[in-house]
Amino acid sequence: MQNEQEKNEAGAVKSQAPQSEAKPSSDVKAENKSTKKAASTAKKTVTTKKSSKKTTKNDKADAVPFAVISSGGKQYLISDGSIINIEKIDGEAGSKVEFDSVLLYSDHTNVSVGAPYLDTVKVSGTILGQNKSKKEIVFKFKKKTGYQKKQGHRQLISDVRIDKITIKK
Repeated sequence: MQNEQEKNEAGAVKSQAPQSEAKPSSDVKAENKSTKKAASTAKKTVTTKKSSKKTTKNDKADAVPFAVISSGGKQYLISDGSIINIEKIDGEAGSKVEFDSVLLYSDHTNVSVGAPYLDTVKVSGTILGQNKSKKEIVFKFKKKTGYQKKQGHRQLISDVRIDKITIKK
């Protein structure tokens, strides 16, 4: 009798041990999903502290003045040292250029707007090179006649570095 009880107890222990270690695959999948949900909700609940920095006059003094100029029928926002690609202007690489058509000037404390141009502000720059823009494809098509025409175009452009924005008083 004791042998049977020992066998039953040993068998029960043996049969219980593998059951506690091995889980059915559906339970493992459910557990993985619940941990993924917990991880995703943890990601959603993370909050960041925003720095509340107030701008002062000293910060504005460090800001670079800017202007808006007109060239080739387009308008460009510029500041000292900026490089712009504009419609082709006469001149070779290294030659100086001056833009008189300044529409707006700001030094972050005062804003001057022209009507249409500002006479007191001049922008000087240096031509870096003459290039072509990327190719634009023009495709013409007429239905029912079989007419198709494909043509490409590359606009001539000038690369200009803005050297200085000067104010005449």
